[in-house]
Amino acid sequence: MPELPEAELWCRHLRPALVGRRLVGFASAQPGFVRAPLRDPAGLAAAVASRAVTDVERRGKRLLFRLDDGAAITLGMGLWVRLELRSAPLEPLKGAEVEFGPAHEPAAGSVTAGPRAGSALMRLSAGPSISLPASRSALTAAPAAASLFLTITEIALANVRLGRYEPPAEPPPFDALDPRLDGVCLTALGSARTAVKAFLTDDRYVLGVGNGYSDELLWHARVHPRRPCGSLSQKEWAAVAEALRAVLTAALEAGGEEGFVGPDGRVGTYARLTHHHGGEPCPRCGSPLGSLMAGRRETNFCPVCQPL
Repeated sequence: MPELPEAELWCRHLRPALVGRRLVGFASAQPGFVRAPLRDPAGLAAAVASRAVTDVERRGKRLLFRLDDGAAITLGMGLWVRLELRSAPLEPLKGAEVEFGPAHEPAAGSVTAGPRAGSALMRLSAGPSISLPASRSALTAAPAAASLFLTITEIALANVRLGRYEPPAEPPPFDALDPRLDGVCLTALGSARTAVKAFLTDDRYVLGVGNGYSDELLWHARVHPRRPCGSLSQKEWAAVAEALRAVLTAALEAGGEEGFVGPDGRVGTYARLTHHHGGEPCPRCGSPLGSLMAGRRETNFCPVCQPL
């Protein structure tokens, strides 16, 4: 599941590539992927016609594409999704695709291509798309006059929404990489009876941590995922805060978890030590890692290193 490191890597790569460009088209082979306007890819395309991207932000595990009319397109990662920047459209279309044209206004009389058959693609800004070799090196050197295509594939519970841009509220919730999120802050935030893993993955308090990375950071902090928040000492909360920063920073530096592919084609190398490794030896003490299910999600931990 893409979490904060993967979303942050996408954000860092997409921002310089897309800011200043105008939306030319949107296509979706899965209408249910569009949540606002509800299951209406054509309506979304019409609503953002010729809008320019002013910024790309990360909000927890979500990406926000800010537009010059005060709106924003929000991409929720869901269970799994893959993004790729291309210099040519994906044929055949799988999932969804956004075309970003040049930032400048095209010359009068330019010819546009028609809509792709069987899709909701709407080319709403004049000017031809310049086809580049579909290679990663070509994308980094793509001229401003060329279109870029953001393909969104391997969609699992992911979604896209269009709405007014709302600036982030004063925390809570805190971004998981917010330096203010230390042991003292976590001690004050944690609800006494709530399990620590449920707390860390609750967007009302902490943004960006999901099922997988929460297992990793709690293993590093030697805290059982089902410990009630009220049972943790401030020293233990400090260990959780330190592990939170260390694990997410390591994953960022590794290009995301193993199997993750960034928009630039870089493959992540961060190897999770506990999540989905139930029954295998604990990397620290050698005891078999435990597994439990909560809300149809697997949780892994060491019963020796992380006593309940």
